[in-house]
Amino acid sequence: MEKKLKDYLEKIPYEVGFRDIPDFESFEERFFDVSGLFGSIMSMNVDSTEFCPNTDPPDLTLEILPYLWAINPKLDKEILTMANDDLKELIQEDRKYRRYLRNRDA
Repeated sequence: MEKKLKDYLEKIPYEVGFRDIPDFESFEERFFDVSGLFGSIMSMNVDSTEFCPNTDPPDLTLEILPYLWAINPKLDKEILTMANDDLKELIQEDRKYRRYLRNRDA
């Protein structure tokens, strides 16, 4: 069963193995995009990524949602309903770019 945003918000995964990240091929891009807009809210280990919020408790729109989108871009529709303008724009631009790549390679 695929996890929903609600499931992640109930128990935020502070460490996620690379093998558990959907669309891992583009994870590095999401990681650096999120880091560029929201700061160092996550780190990259040898075989996993880790949530490193700067506030306690973590801020929903500036830390949790960007991190969750980076580790599971399939949550984008749900995240867009709660995201701030920066994250919305990032997700929408990522969608456009993925669509461009699919059309180019078709």
